[in-house]
Amino acid sequence: SLRFLDMARYGQSQEQVVSDPVSFEHCIEFRNVWFKFPGSDEYLFENLSFRIEAGEHIGIIGATGSGKSTLLDLIIGFCEPSAGEIWIDDIRLSGGNRGSWWKRVSHLQQHVYLFDTTVLDNVALGADASGLHGAKLDYCLNISCVNDFIPSLQAGLSTVVGERGNFLSGGQAQRVGLARALYKDHDLLLLDEATSALDSETEKKVVSNLNSGRAQRTVITVSHRPAALIFCDKVYRVNGKKLVIA
Repeated sequence: SLRFLDMARYGQSQEQVVSDPVSFEHCIEFRNVWFKFPGSDEYLFENLSFRIEAGEHIGIIGATGSGKSTLLDLIIGFCEPSAGEIWIDDIRLSGGNRGSWWKRVSHLQQHVYLFDTTVLDNVALGADASGLHGAKLDYCLNISCVNDFIPSLQAGLSTVVGERGNFLSGGQAQRVGLARALYKDHDLLLLDEATSALDSETEKKVVSNLNSGRAQRTVITVSHRPAALIFCDKVYRVNGKKLVIA
């Protein structure tokens, strides 16, 4: 997505700030986090304290406007707490190490940005696509269920998707976006309504596939659809400036 590209650019602009690199082997921890947007007098979150263990699948639900996506932004580092701290293992997340953290995070949103090139190039996104015909690529295409619709495309993986992917359906574009996120092989996968355009059967298959590879990554899913959350270890509800077990 464009936000992923923005993450990379922002990380480059922060390279001059000296700090410890971020690893992610144990947990993400919110320590008494308060947050309000600049210029606002009202806090969106108050005194959030919780842990996400490495390897867990976490679901987040809540009413529209309750702050679900903002919570992901805090985890990523797009937003800084107004008070309190966010820790990744034994390192406090800060402006100086966000670039390091972003190299471990894939963030997939509802609307996926695809380039006017082939399906394969969109999955590779900067890698040499000629070297991608291997086990890792097959794994990502199978987990995301991209392989389910590739035979229907005129040129298979070499099919050009059109500007912003307009030659694909919304569900197909989301699956290509997921394959891209998986191919990056990052420690943390954030899904923000990222299966909303899939039909129910495909969504169940994708979610089941992600669960089968759970030891390889931590997954945090924001969704209003119960089928996207069926394999979650915990489901949190954003409710009244707090985060509670649903």
